[in-house]
Amino acid sequence: MSLRINTSAVRAVLLADGWHVIVPGSFRLDVLEFSQHDPVVPAGSAEPNPIRSTGGDGFEFEEEDGMVAGPLSSVLAVSYAAPVKSLGSGFDQLAQLLQGEVVQAGGAQAVHFSYGNRQFEVWVDDSGQWAFSLLGHRSGDRELVSHTGLSAAEFRDLPSMVMGEIKGGFGRAQDRPESDPAEGESRSANKRLE
Repeated sequence: MSLRINTSAVRAVLLADGWHVIVPGSFRLDVLEFSQHDPVVPAGSAEPNPIRSTGGDGFEFEEEDGMVAGPLSSVLAVSYAAPVKSLGSGFDQLAQLLQGEVVQAGGAQAVHFSYGNRQFEVWVDDSGQWAFSLLGHRSGDRELVSHTGLSAAEFRDLPSMVMGEIKGGFGRAQDRPESDPAEGESRSANKRLE
């Protein structure tokens, strides 16, 4: 295993004399070479500075008041910006939270997931809002589609909203007989959710 540190993300370097806050992006690693002349070589010119000594692996960085260079072994630690963890798109995050998968459906992305013994899908509708339905009911009866009122950018609250509606009865009413007197009031409430 190796600890990979992006040198362009280094913000400070700890040397024996303490922490050095560096100019962003100036930390470099290379072979440490010493010469008697300015190390700048004009483009297309032959190397005018003969190397007098090679110091092995080295580092270099810029501070506000100048440059610091030395052997790599003198670096005790570096402070760097933590890498940004890609959470993926809203669809990727939603699929992970709902334990589903991102699919292409109807020419656009959607998330298919299961709850209980049912399959559902979630997508961004034509108005730019999240919608969901039982799988396969997206383009059918619009009463079987729930429009959440959340914009495409607002996906963090979506899983709890979707699961709340599903657990509350979404998608179950069409499986019940129309004339079940024991379910009268809850049947009409479920129909509204659909």
